[in-house]
Amino acid sequence: MGHNPGDHDSAVNPLLANAESWDATQTEFVLILLCAGGIACVCALVSLIVIVGKRKRHPYAPQLTTAAMFWGLISVASIVYVTITQLTWAKENYLELLSGYGNPGQSAPGLPWIPWGVLSAAYLVLLGWTALR
Repeated sequence: MGHNPGDHDSAVNPLLANAESWDATQTEFVLILLCAGGIACVCALVSLIVIVGKRKRHPYAPQLTTAAMFWGLISVASIVYVTITQLTWAKENYLELLSGYGNPGQSAPGLPWIPWGVLSAAYLVLLGWTALR
């Protein structure tokens, strides 16, 4: 056992310094909540286009529905992927910091702002196309 030079009464217990002290159920619950929230938001946005297109009796309502569903699938895939990536990184970084091998200055993986901008622009085009009837 090694001693902490700053405190003469404390000793590092190798069993407590184990990096396997992460509570996986907490991470899985947060993952489920975040993904469910993202899926619910995307479903609401897709259903807005579908409902407006049908209520206005848009001549291209089936094509709008197909495009909105495709947009929704891509958006949900992006949200779920980013959520899993961010939570996995947070867990691994936390465990590395606990074990003493982590770098406190390490930053999380970047968010895909450009693809999200393209998806937002595509949604606005779909919404505008729906409203043009």
